[in-house]
Amino acid sequence: MVSTVSVFFMVITIIISIILPIALVVYFYKKERISIKTVLIGAVAFFIATQVLEKSVHIVVLTKITVTAEVLKNPILYMLYGGLMAGIFEETARFIIFKFVLKNKKEWKDGLAYGLGHGGIEAILIAGLGFLNNLILAIMINTGTYNKLIDTSGVAANTLENAKNALIDTQSYYWLISGIERIFALGIQVGLSLLVLYAIKERKYKFFFLAIIFHALIDFPAVLYQVGIVNIFIVEIGAFISFVIALLFIKKSKGLFTRDV
Repeated sequence: MVSTVSVFFMVITIIISIILPIALVVYFYKKERISIKTVLIGAVAFFIATQVLEKSVHIVVLTKITVTAEVLKNPILYMLYGGLMAGIFEETARFIIFKFVLKNKKEWKDGLAYGLGHGGIEAILIAGLGFLNNLILAIMINTGTYNKLIDTSGVAANTLENAKNALIDTQSYYWLISGIERIFALGIQVGLSLLVLYAIKERKYKFFFLAIIFHALIDFPAVLYQVGIVNIFIVEIGAFISFVIALLFIKKSKGLFTRDV
């Protein structure tokens, strides 16, 4: 059986990952009159940059090219690679969109809208949909219907059994931590969007490179967690600190965008 606490935390994370981004878009549409079009462009840009382009490069570098695949087995080199790739692809996507697609959108609310789209679709794809699937499977396990799935589906029985055991054995707090992490990530994505937009607006492109570096630094602990070097709590402490920095910048940046230049 998947514990009741685990199921409850899955529901919380689903709400955070799917409902919260949508609620924030509605809130800021009413409060700041953000552009829904800009939100959607941010979502599409994230998908193309990370799920299409970045993943394609990862497939080549990590599996197709033997030399790089072997070199990147080193945890430190893999950390540098993973963090910098995320920073380069996502921040370059922001730069291109603000510079060429949204070239007439230079207000604070435009950076906010793009960030909500970029971070919102990330939350939905990375956590929301995955946790929704986990919730359905957990309910099936607890109601006894999962065993029928093992018996009747075309998927290998050992694969389904392993998935079942993973859901049962995972500590309950893990399902909540993922939701909290999405809150941190959403704030960070908004902050980075405003930083890149500010770089373009002021023609101070050093802030674009700062966004890449900051993004990479944020991702370094997560990459180390993937290879088992650090635990999840180190990752979340780093994410929380980055989230606080992002919130402070978001607040300060509103004044930067409204002043005369």
